[in-house]
Amino acid sequence: MALALITTGLIQVGAASFAAEDRAESAAELEAVTAAITDIENWLETAQANYSREEQELRDAEMRLSTINGEITALRHAQDDTRLAMARLEEERTTLETERALQASLLAQVLRAAYVAGEQSLLKLLLNQDDLNQSERMLHYYRRFSESRVAALETFRTTLDTLESVNSNLELQSLALAEQQRALQVELAAREHALSTRQQSLTALQASIQERGSELENLQVSQQQLQALIERIDQAIQRIPVNVDYTPFAERRGTLPRPVAGAVANAFGTRYGDGNLQRQGIDFASAPGTPVQAIHPGRVVFADWLRGAGLLIILDHGDGYMSLYGNNEALARAPGDWVNAGEVVATSGTGAGEAAAGLYFEIRHHGTPENPANWLATPSP
Repeated sequence: MALALITTGLIQVGAASFAAEDRAESAAELEAVTAAITDIENWLETAQANYSREEQELRDAEMRLSTINGEITALRHAQDDTRLAMARLEEERTTLETERALQASLLAQVLRAAYVAGEQSLLKLLLNQDDLNQSERMLHYYRRFSESRVAALETFRTTLDTLESVNSNLELQSLALAEQQRALQVELAAREHALSTRQQSLTALQASIQERGSELENLQVSQQQLQALIERIDQAIQRIPVNVDYTPFAERRGTLPRPVAGAVANAFGTRYGDGNLQRQGIDFASAPGTPVQAIHPGRVVFADWLRGAGLLIILDHGDGYMSLYGNNEALARAPGDWVNAGEVVATSGTGAGEAAAGLYFEIRHHGTPENPANWLATPSP
């Protein structure tokens, strides 16, 4: 008995020790993530201070547009949920209406039988029986008949109450759907205004670049700034512990899912900027608003606007591997968020300076760009 108590005590102490270690590890990881995000945000704040007025206006317009698009997506999801709830309530109401009609018919039969039986009292029925056993049977049947009437009435009342509740819920859901629709119309109008503002800002930026005759310089600066951001992130995330609960990124070569639906418009390494620059990622020709999915579990370490990349989200996958998703119309996750493979992190759009809609995608290892085609699974024909 004493040994059992000692063993139990050791188990409890061990469990408490493991729990304390887990809490300590979680706190350390949170502290490291917070420190890394703060470091990256400080770098971005310094970088933004050097943006031109046109770039700052474009950033503000795209950030506003991202917020509106996120609100529109949330409202549409809410509408879908409301419609689904209403469909279920309609189905339940149909079932209850059928049950009510059936129960009303059965109840009418019971009441009709009770009315007919009511012409003779229970006492008269019992006195007319010469056989004692027959009297007991009659008493039993009468009691069961009375109980069935009460049960039928209770069932009918319950059905009516449930039906009233369903009708009330349907009315509330209908009102909620109407309010969601009104809110959606407001957001759609706001998006049209934000799109117009964005286009004006983009036109002003392009005019400024042409006026200075420095388009190539602008592209070079954009590429350099992205490289500087990646290097800063790579330094910052080295303090973040690697999650070991999933297959390491390095082991997924050639099997990773594509981040978005759409054909490859520009391959890795192709020339642009009059042939002076090489693409460090690939462009997907996806329609605006197409969901962009994480290719592998990871933590969001950047989710903001960056010159040349537009609305950009970067995931840290551990061991120095990162995936970048640029030229989005809306960002769905924030720095510090943990995402699993397949989760939506953004919706693709048209990035600043890009002629066509689509997603710009990169894979980096310790800051060095790698050909995504070597990592992504070949799409099925």
